[in-house]
Amino acid sequence: NVIPVLSECADNNVRTAIVFSSGFAEIGSDGKEKQRKLKELAEIRNLRICGPNCIGLINFNNHTVLSFSQLLEIDTLIPGNIGFISQSGALGGSLVNRAQDMNIGLSYFISSGNEADLEVSDFIKYLVLHDEKTKVIAALIEGFKDGPKFVEAAELALKHRKPIIVLKIGETEAGKKAAASHTGSLAGSDSVIDALFNQKGIIRVYNYDELFQTASLFSKGRVPKGDRVGILTSSGGGGVIMADYYTKLGLKVPEPSQETKELASKEISTFGQVS
Repeated sequence: NVIPVLSECADNNVRTAIVFSSGFAEIGSDGKEKQRKLKELAEIRNLRICGPNCIGLINFNNHTVLSFSQLLEIDTLIPGNIGFISQSGALGGSLVNRAQDMNIGLSYFISSGNEADLEVSDFIKYLVLHDEKTKVIAALIEGFKDGPKFVEAAELALKHRKPIIVLKIGETEAGKKAAASHTGSLAGSDSVIDALFNQKGIIRVYNYDELFQTASLFSKGRVPKGDRVGILTSSGGGGVIMADYYTKLGLKVPEPSQETKELASKEISTFGQVS
């Protein structure tokens, strides 16, 4: 019934719609044909569609909720400056809960689902160009419908200095197969995706907590410009671990200048060291 209802909406000058319903490209050939017709309707009737197979969106800053999700059972939605886009609705909602538990505020949560019309790239462009409150974009991505379009969105974000943090799932063959059956996504070669991310300044993370912790770090102020890192710690062992980790990531941990050593030594206890 989705397509007849949307056609009726278009007859009444409705120009945007969120399609929660599943049963489209993610279920196979019959569903792909339904999704093709849905996309065709959107193009012919000048209708912009989020979904299908999604849970909609939430604007945290003006408290607009166009969604159904268990995450709405929490008492307070914490507003912030991180826009979060997820192709998976249920997992995306769960990650929003994790972010809120860590007291990390969001500007938007957008569940894009199967992306018959609007894609992750479209939402990135919107958050970059039209939402001043969004300073960082976090994304949970299974695959890309249109590679060049995503590259264009990434370049736009880089130009406007809005970092993109991505948790890319569907790395293995088994994961790619699962992605196809979940949202109908094309997962693509992981090595190609890594190269693209490096070229366009996209930061890739590898687990749930890293996604929002990294986004939160970039949301606090200016984006770091260089590759030189200073370590301040109350644990010598902790300092060693961090020095190893940063070096493996290609960052530099330079020895402080003599002036810095003298200034720092005045502020720390006699058992502390500057090296």
